[in-house]
Amino acid sequence: MTAEKENTLNGVLAGLQLPPVAVDKELNHLTLDSRKITGGELFIAIPGAQSDGRKYIADALSKGAAAVLVDDDEDFDPLSVAGHESVFVVPRLREKVGSLANRFYRHPSEQLKIIGVTGTNGKTSCCWFISEILKQQGKPCALMGTVGRGLPGQMEASLNTTSDVVSLHQYLDHLVADGVPALAMEVSSHGLDQGRVSGVSFEVALFTHISRDHLDYHGSLEEYAAAKAKLFSHCSYRYAVIGKDDAFSELMLSSCPQGTNRITWSLQDASADVYLSDIQTLPQGFRASVHSPWGSGDLNTALLGRFNLENLLAVIAALGVQGYSLDSLLAAIPLISTPPGRMQQFGGGSQPLVLVDYAHTPDAIESVLSSLREHCSLIKRSIKECEQGVSNIVCVYGCGGDRDRGKRPLMTAAALNGADKIVLTSDNPRTEDPEQIFTDALEGVSNQDRQRMSVIADRSEAIHSAITAASAGDIIVIAGKGHENYQEINGVRHHFDDAEQVQSSLQSQYCNVVQETVQERGQA
Repeated sequence: MTAEKENTLNGVLAGLQLPPVAVDKELNHLTLDSRKITGGELFIAIPGAQSDGRKYIADALSKGAAAVLVDDDEDFDPLSVAGHESVFVVPRLREKVGSLANRFYRHPSEQLKIIGVTGTNGKTSCCWFISEILKQQGKPCALMGTVGRGLPGQMEASLNTTSDVVSLHQYLDHLVADGVPALAMEVSSHGLDQGRVSGVSFEVALFTHISRDHLDYHGSLEEYAAAKAKLFSHCSYRYAVIGKDDAFSELMLSSCPQGTNRITWSLQDASADVYLSDIQTLPQGFRASVHSPWGSGDLNTALLGRFNLENLLAVIAALGVQGYSLDSLLAAIPLISTPPGRMQQFGGGSQPLVLVDYAHTPDAIESVLSSLREHCSLIKRSIKECEQGVSNIVCVYGCGGDRDRGKRPLMTAAALNGADKIVLTSDNPRTEDPEQIFTDALEGVSNQDRQRMSVIADRSEAIHSAITAASAGDIIVIAGKGHENYQEINGVRHHFDDAEQVQSSLQSQYCNVVQETVQERGQA
């Protein structure tokens, strides 16, 4: 695009089909947050999920906002801003913010290759894998999602998985200015429902799968899926890449406008455009054959978990449709790593293998544990001194406070179904009593199953207990918090990092083993 930045008030008003003002003003940025105003910004006052920006018009003007656009709906009284020459009432403003921001920042998404990934699980891993593969292709790819935004190694924290619509377009403009050619971004159901990606042009819209999550917001699984489908029905994109194995795949496919370039992927369904055959589970990873419209080849990966095969296949489809050769993608895959807090591995060898993962839904826990069951016996058999031992999978998990209470017993059921032993502990209790969370999570658990369970409220103690009780060949999954480096209790975030806790416990276990070995040799 060669158009000049729409950085004047009259330029913005013209885009909204409103009459110009006599004295035009330069605008340096757009903002939805009056707290970010330092002078010269255009404040967009609309109702939000947490607060109504129209309550902060006076605050914005006092801080130096150049002008204010205010949403006009049935709850707004235009007389409240009468006489303010810098305040402009715009009908249905909330629906127009995306296109307004897109014009103001010179259509940045049209100058980038953006892959938008939606689904319950797999979004972060898919985005991370895409970025790592493109880096190997000599094309830097930024990330945006739950682990933050930026280039790997230069990530900055972000408040939401999908940024607000103004901040998003501003960030896209920043990437264009820095010469970054691509972005892999997570597109959340909240973000889609609230129009946070409005005005964004995607190169690829990618769907992983749907399972129960965020029902405290959406109300039902069907409404949750319908929000995800907005990526395909309401957004602009060039290619739709959709996982065929999911129960909601037909909804996603039918949401695509007629004539859309659609490509499907599946682990084993040969009717999909991209699929796998001859899948072999290895102690550390998988080997399989990939079939696609761009040829066939061998996939080799050290990543654990069958769901990671799904993630890799989705990534192959999303990049293959853009013209990257299958051979180059398959050559890059063995070199990629997992994102922070996603099947992040510690220990192994003479110690238990510990994985820190973000799994925080019943489906995610079930998927992680069932996938690891495939590897578990192979890992055990690969350790000579443990060939006669019994391999165990242990799951340490918790349930978030102030969230969907209905999924808590389902998470416990998934953990009991997939693990030999489970430890129920605190996640982010937020403002809720942990004891109430435990009560909900234990609903319906039989006395027999309780014998395989421990309830340890202190998360640090729970992690330490699980690791020190395990042996070589065992697999321990620390589920729920993943990359998060805090624990939220009564509205306060305290530093807490599962990875740090795991490393400390493994070090302690190692020291104990060394000490016991020295004592045994001394006695001998």
